[in-house]
Amino acid sequence: VISTKRTNICFLGQVRADSGLDLILPLLPELHRDIGAKLKIIGPYSTVERTRIEKTVKSLGLKPFVELYDFLPLDEVQEVMKDCFCGINLITTAESYSSFAVPGKFIQYLQMKIPILATQNNGIVEVIEENNLGIIIEPSASLILSSLLNLYKDQKNYMRNIIKYAKDHPYLSIKDYLKMVEDRK
Repeated sequence: VISTKRTNICFLGQVRADSGLDLILPLLPELHRDIGAKLKIIGPYSTVERTRIEKTVKSLGLKPFVELYDFLPLDEVQEVMKDCFCGINLITTAESYSSFAVPGKFIQYLQMKIPILATQNNGIVEVIEENNLGIIIEPSASLILSSLLNLYKDQKNYMRNIIKYAKDHPYLSIKDYLKMVEDRK
């Protein structure tokens, strides 16, 4: 059962230098104060960037606002993500390989009826924008904060949009999504 009042933010996947987590981390005390939000990071522990993010969380005193998980089996991922109102992919560089891929996290977020907050240089942004499945922004702290607050306030409408999109497009496969990305090159 998915909570009707979700308060947390999710990052699913491998932490990279251009993941945008450095932009969201300083916003967490304010987000926690205003809406009770925490950031859940789910992905491999064994990367240099993940270790750097963990040190940043500790040095900035953000441990109360961040939950760290290794990759989890699907049923556990769903349990951890069930209280998230937003899934993020805030790629900060246009050269990122993610610019030309369909991040698997998008599919996982949408399967959990979690709206997406992503930057322009991500795969399938047009699908997200055209179907109001989330918000697409430039990578800046002020836009991240205002967009997260909008997603939080309007989470039920975004969930309805995701359900409608899934009903209207039940036939889309990974091949279809890859073609969408190829078509935008």
